[in-house]
Amino acid sequence: MHRVCAFSLFVLSWFPGLTQADSSLSSFSASVDEGSVLLIWTLEAGSTCNGISVQRSTDLLTFNEIGNIAGICGSDDQPVTYTFSDERPVLNAENHYRLELGQLGYTSTRVVDVSDFSSNKIQIRPNPIAATLVVRIDNARFELLNCSISDLSGKVMDQFSTREDLLNLSASRLPSGIFIFSVVYEDGAVYYSKFAVSR
Repeated sequence: MHRVCAFSLFVLSWFPGLTQADSSLSSFSASVDEGSVLLIWTLEAGSTCNGISVQRSTDLLTFNEIGNIAGICGSDDQPVTYTFSDERPVLNAENHYRLELGQLGYTSTRVVDVSDFSSNKIQIRPNPIAATLVVRIDNARFELLNCSISDLSGKVMDQFSTREDLLNLSASRLPSGIFIFSVVYEDGAVYYSKFAVSR
């Protein structure tokens, strides 16, 4: 897991359902690099296409082209590796990437979540929540964190310790309302974030 400054990589996925374009690739990855997203892919030997379009979406419905490599791509006799850096990914959201390899069509997507912790060490998304509380915490050194969930009156609903930076917690025991998720770091620093439970 690569982490630099206030940005973190949380998710990297390959969605099932290989396409013709996927079968032309020996690899395709996406990772966070100093707040940018670095895409690296390799076309198999013998796979060629006419131009490569690099596309990004935050909802898997609408993809926008963020880069283009013109001309003949690939090679008849050797694999060819390409890199592309998305310098302006959408922060605090899932960024879905795919390639259009000319006549070969679209690849399946890769997804990364680029979190910006410059304003708060805790992110809760989506907010409000219904069933599962997904919490991202700036914990690059995997410190032992003391976490708690309380209501607005200060009543503690849950508390636990973790070294993780991504938590999936059940909200089934929480009634509808506003709550505070707080984190105490090893040095005593305290951060909190409000979230709503709506059913």
